[in-house]
Amino acid sequence: VGAAAGWFGGWVDAVLMRLVDITMAFPPILLAMAITASLGPGVRNALIAMVLVWWPIYARLLRAQVIAVRQREYVDSAEAIGMPL
Repeated sequence: VGAAAGWFGGWVDAVLMRLVDITMAFPPILLAMAITASLGPGVRNALIAMVLVWWPIYARLLRAQVIAVRQREYVDSAEAIGMPL
């Protein structure tokens, strides 16, 4: 999600980052507990809940890195000589 948002930019970035913002609006521990309760007891379900709660943090980090790399000079040079992106 973060890589797609950073790469395409524009409305794709806006929509995906709003999805991330909505997910981050809920307290992570309470949301993980609610997801675990709905899935049932067990370590596997707890891990699934933690992944579903904490993915937005990594999406934001990846988006920032993709945007940083896309703004480097070698990417501009590759675009100038006609390299497909």
